Amino acid sequence: MEYYKKNSDDLIQEFPVSEFYGVPNRALTRNTSTLEGKGVDLSLNGIWIQSKNFTASSNFIFTYNTNEVTDSRFENYSTYLNGSGSTPPIVDYPLNSVFAFRSAGLDENGAFQVYDRNGDIVGSNELLTDIEDMKYMGTSTPRYYGSLNTTLQYKQFSLFVLATYKMGYKLFKPTFDNYISRFNEFTGYNLNTDIADRWREPETKILPVYRVF
Repeated sequence: MEYYKKNSDDLIQEFPVSEFYGVPNRALTRNTSTLEGKGVDLSLNGIWIQSKNFTASSNFIFTYNTNEVTDSRFENYSTYLNGSGSTPPIVDYPLNSVFAFRSAGLDENGAFQVYDRNGDIVGSNELLTDIEDMKYMGTSTPRYYGSLNTTLQYKQFSLFVLATYKMGYKLFKPTFDNYISRFNEFTGYNLNTDIADRWREPETKILPVYRVF
């Protein structure tokens, strides 16, 4: 069993920049933040049957890991807040955090609306301005993961069985990748069949787009 605590700095992240700089994809890669991580690793091995011709043994691995951004020079969240780009490093949150819009249903024209941090409705033609305008749901990085394997051996023949697991994270449904954006734009043509069940009337509640593991 091992316990560890590690501090990392100069993590690399893409920063959105003005298109007038002429940078490809309007993003600049640079060192941006520091991180504190800690966790536990546990490994158990055992032989539970042993005879002249037959042996059965198992190995169990358990890992718990958590991290938190302690400093970040990433302060422009506009791209992420309005439905595109990867999650930036945000102070006091773990890496790969998952945030969700607070749905306010549809307006009278069928356009998507959300609530900001103050509970005010923000229309699809308005921009969110603060990361707190979104709701923190968790992290896409599993906090718990590991494996269990068993080996059965009879004379010169053996059978190996392996099972892995991971828990404590959030995962977006595949539907989300080509779902309509906050600004009522589809991002592709080969759409998931879940799109057929989308909301179509004013004030209709949204379908969930993330899963808990």
